Amino acid sequence: MATSGEIGVGPAAGTVPAGRAGRVIELTRDDGWEPREPEPPTGLARLAMVAVVTLAVLTLAYVAGIARPTSLAPTFLHPGNARMLALDGGRAYVSGDGTVTAHRLSDGDPLWTRRVVGLSGMLAVDGRLVLSTTDGARRPTVQVLDGATGAVGWQRDTRLVTTAGPAPTTTPDNPPERTDTERTDTKRTDNERTAPNAGVAAGSQRDTVLVVSGPADGSTVPLRGLSLSDGRPLWTVRMEPWAIVARATTRAAQVEVVSDRLRIRDLTTGRAPVDVALPPGTTPAHAALVGGTALVVDPTGTIHAFDAGDGHLRWRQPSAATGLFSDFTPCGRYICHVNDRGTFALDRATGHTAWKSATRYTVATVDDDHMFVAQTFEGLDGQGTAVADPRTGQVHTGLAPWRALGVVTGSELLVWRPEGLQRELLGFFDARTSRTRVVGRADAWSSPPTCAVGPAHVLCANDYDFAAWPR
Repeated sequence: MATSGEIGVGPAAGTVPAGRAGRVIELTRDDGWEPREPEPPTGLARLAMVAVVTLAVLTLAYVAGIARPTSLAPTFLHPGNARMLALDGGRAYVSGDGTVTAHRLSDGDPLWTRRVVGLSGMLAVDGRLVLSTTDGARRPTVQVLDGATGAVGWQRDTRLVTTAGPAPTTTPDNPPERTDTERTDTKRTDNERTAPNAGVAAGSQRDTVLVVSGPADGSTVPLRGLSLSDGRPLWTVRMEPWAIVARATTRAAQVEVVSDRLRIRDLTTGRAPVDVALPPGTTPAHAALVGGTALVVDPTGTIHAFDAGDGHLRWRQPSAATGLFSDFTPCGRYICHVNDRGTFALDRATGHTAWKSATRYTVATVDDDHMFVAQTFEGLDGQGTAVADPRTGQVHTGLAPWRALGVVTGSELLVWRPEGLQRELLGFFDARTSRTRVVGRADAWSSPPTCAVGPAHVLCANDYDFAAWPR
């Protein structure tokens, strides 16, 4: 037992087994003990302390200085019917009930509203909103509005084909060249108008080009490149109405097949640097432009592949299968020929079939190793969308439980999925990593929404409302 000035520690009574002696630990208490004076830290210790404090400060500054979403809630949500959507850096454009309204993306406040009749297309380009309309007589019109104010910059009675550009810089002393089939056309009808001081002065622009077609003029159909800023004609080409035309998906160019000639036209300048005769006996029935390869198919199904840079014939191969449906699309390093029998990957250099699939694919190529695929008549906004290897055609990653929304940006595909009762998640599925980056949460989507993706936001609409989320 402990004596005076000692602390005794021992097992409680009855806890020591019979036949074994209990062990007692005795600690002597020193009433005169005092703690040692702290020694100053060594040089290494001081450096370690400074490093820890610096790291903590930098981490705090990093976290405080970067805007991170604090929730998956939308930046704004508005009730209403939205037929078409468009986005630019700071504004969301929504059409519905015969109007187009611009909303500020930061808070959803309306900036302007304009009445529009017969809207058939809407495109946000370089701070402007391009509207395509059709009147009761099915006459098309292109109208360009200022994105900030909604004011009409210019309007033409024509049909929008695509956008290209920017246009090469021109000066009054160095006008754009014209080929024999081109003619500068400055005549304007009563329905063509340009707002005062719209756009920039001639010769100083690096403008996006709006490519438009028509109206027909005698036996030809004008194809024009118009300045986005003020609607000035930059180039005009007289097209034969019977020409077979196909535009490229990855560059501003188109292939034109007329009788016995093949042309590749640059849509930023209107010039056709490639204009060659087709091989004797070639009767064109279908054409396509995939990257640097122009393809012409004759009625027998024979595929003729031409170099889009100089027009020389690379190869000629009979189609692996013929049918009513035929399309060409890039599949990584190959060209996919999609027809009634499935999908056939053709070597760009030889035309030989590298692989084939019984499924007719709609394809969105990410790189040489990844592509999004879906059944042709389902599209990339259906439940069957997956990631495949362009080298083999093998599907290796499905999206389930996510569902595709048909918008591909880089390596990511916009997707959504239900999350419990009356709740949905919105995200981006990356083809390279097979991971989904969740960006938003929605309520009560009874069907897949219609969405548009801008530089920094996603805008989606369902039957009753529309909302925006940061990307």
